[in-house]
Amino acid sequence: MTSPDVLAAGLRAHAQGLYCLEAAAELLIAKSWLHRDDFTSRFAAVHSGIGSGQLMTVIDWPAAVAALGSSLACSGGEQRMLKITASLADGIPVDLSATITGLDDRNIQLLVTAIRRASGNCHEQQETAGVPFSSHEQHCDEDCEPEIAVRAGTTGLAAEVLALIGELIDAEPPVFAAISRFLDAKGADQLPATQWLIGSISDLANQLGGTLEAAGISVDRILPQFRRPDRTR
Repeated sequence: MTSPDVLAAGLRAHAQGLYCLEAAAELLIAKSWLHRDDFTSRFAAVHSGIGSGQLMTVIDWPAAVAALGSSLACSGGEQRMLKITASLADGIPVDLSATITGLDDRNIQLLVTAIRRASGNCHEQQETAGVPFSSHEQHCDEDCEPEIAVRAGTTGLAAEVLALIGELIDAEPPVFAAISRFLDAKGADQLPATQWLIGSISDLANQLGGTLEAAGISVDRILPQFRRPDRTR
């Protein structure tokens, strides 16, 4: 069985440079279809690219859509999102009045992002396994910050480091005091600056972890790799 990460990388490689296919690939990945063996074993095929040897994941979209509601079990929302995804990827006709109605907020956000990506608006070539810092849709006006992509492993590492720092501050009052003195030496008003820094550490850890979760990406924790044999926690 090919791993979801390998399938996702192959899907992005196959779609690279084709806006609609890229949009469909990201929708399929976000909806976790590549984690379902009943989908990947029947409708996903991995091939070596011509010349480069890069693995490419190709989806049999007509067969996948035909299986909806019969041999491919899924919710109504999953059916509608897969039909939209297939339409983006392979031009399969879809009734928007029937598919968009009833979609929840997360699916609407994913769909809006896919439409913008498919149109080439603020299009960004993402690295394999890259995810945006923010799970919310970013505007492309000149006065807004651009969306960037960061590898999932890097994002997960940052989330864990920040979470550990937050736990350290909570567990060791002298650390809180040291931070306060440090910010005072920087010329900042101690109490509000310290509260801001500590609150930001927690917020950033939660946002980064939430972004990975929203993208359906599981990242192994680093700290357990250093666990001593005599410790279980």
